[in-house]
Amino acid sequence: MTKLVMYDDFTTTSWAGGTTTELLIYPEDAVYKELNFCFRLSTATVNIENGIFTCLPGIERKLLLLEGSILLTFDGKTQDKWMKQGDMAHFFGDTKTVSAGTGRDFNLMMSKGTKGDVSLITLLSEEKEDYADYITKDEDPEEKSMESGYCAAVYVTEGTVCFHTGEEKITLKKGQLGVLMTDTSQQVIGYCIQNEAKEKASFVKIKIFWKY
Repeated sequence: MTKLVMYDDFTTTSWAGGTTTELLIYPEDAVYKELNFCFRLSTATVNIENGIFTCLPGIERKLLLLEGSILLTFDGKTQDKWMKQGDMAHFFGDTKTVSAGTGRDFNLMMSKGTKGDVSLITLLSEEKEDYADYITKDEDPEEKSMESGYCAAVYVTEGTVCFHTGEEKITLKKGQLGVLMTDTSQQVIGYCIQNEAKEKASFVKIKIFWKY
């Protein structure tokens, strides 16, 4: 079963270095502080020049910078260069992570058994991108018996885009999240993101595959 949903009612809380806004957590009854989720999508601001990230044991993270410039240090080892808009950092939640600089970022957090990617895409007026995401299933008998799912999501950072599937279409404005959820009975998930406006549009493209 495939379902396309728009989200725009989010909760913002504070962390040691700024604020964080939870966009989506799965399963829906998961609790962030209990770390019992398959995946979590969020944005965060870094408002202080030197901040320490929250320790999240067992969680894999991908951080995409949306605004500003930051430099991350992992267990005392500093990155080779400052991150700028569109750069992504991949690290684990139990790594001691310290940030320098200020900015705003997009976060994908994943538990064991979940894989995902994030990227920042810009579309010019009336430009569109067609996507075909291929699902590769594990041949391990134990893992084949596990329930699994797939999520393709779009978070708009500038302008307006249309999220099309073969049967559904939603229009997303800045700050809104569109989510395509499906089981893994299909081997290929196809969809299209289009900018139908005269101004350029930018969005975070997210794809996630999980087992539980």
